[in-house]
Amino acid sequence: EETRGGLLSVMPGSIYNTISCLSGISLEGMKDLASDKFDRKVVQVLEKLRHLNLLKKADIEEYGLVHDALHPKCKSRFNFFTSWDPDVLGARDSQWVKPIQYAIGSGRKDKEERFEMALKAGMKYFPERLGFLFCKQEGISACKKAFDKIGV
Repeated sequence: EETRGGLLSVMPGSIYNTISCLSGISLEGMKDLASDKFDRKVVQVLEKLRHLNLLKKADIEEYGLVHDALHPKCKSRFNFFTSWDPDVLGARDSQWVKPIQYAIGSGRKDKEERFEMALKAGMKYFPERLGFLFCKQEGISACKKAFDKIGV
């Protein structure tokens, strides 16, 4: 239970645990692994781990897995996590920045695609809150930030 079959163990030569690597963090510089087919295969593994109760819903929040998967090459993983725990998109207090704000953070590549992923998921699960588009971080809404940073 302590490391749940190695999922919580730090990967050799890394600062990340296995679950963070599976969720998307390990994609940097690995073009062969950044494919839709690979993404779908990883989701199959995550589903199996969930079924075996090795991956828990609380892990999504605790380890910031939605943020790890908020990348155009991790759409299936992002959808897996947000469908299992839609509240992680911003419906509860969290230690993490709301994904829609995180998507358009400074220095990120693919800001527009990341923003679109977060907005679509937010609108799917929280249309009454307009997908958290007007939630503020440091006094600035995601909508304003999107206008300023990506010209949406």
